[in-house]
Amino acid sequence: MVMHFDGYGAFAKHLRKVASKVEAAQRRGLRQGAAMMAATAKGMHGEYQPSDRVSNAWAPLAPRTVAERTRRGFSPDEPLLRTGALRDSIGFSVQGDEALVGSTSPLAVHHEKGTARIPPRPVFSKTAVIHGRGAARLVGAHVAATMASMPVDALLKKKP
Repeated sequence: MVMHFDGYGAFAKHLRKVASKVEAAQRRGLRQGAAMMAATAKGMHGEYQPSDRVSNAWAPLAPRTVAERTRRGFSPDEPLLRTGALRDSIGFSVQGDEALVGSTSPLAVHHEKGTARIPPRPVFSKTAVIHGRGAARLVGAHVAATMASMPVDALLKKKP
């Protein structure tokens, strides 16, 4: 959709009209992008992840870990997933013009980066690789749709 204005004054009037709506549109885009990223991060728990441009494929669980999981009644081979508490600690918040996706569990950083005894199993960096550009596109689409007075879905369906 192309908008036409009868001069700069009409354009300025339109901008004043939509200015108050732009921040809300930005927050909607941030919430939608962050929710998408949090869902992806949660979905990685229990599944081995392949290599990508920021990390190697996840290493198999150590035989000792598999034996311990089995002894305790957990599935023997689901990385990062026992009770689901670590997965369920993942969430997001939107504050101002920032969206934060992360975990409230102190264990998350150990699994993300690895330790001397635990190989890295990055969830958040992989999620950023998968959805970083798409999340930014969502924010831009929400703002652009608001400025053009059109539904955001119309912009998201178009190819960049």
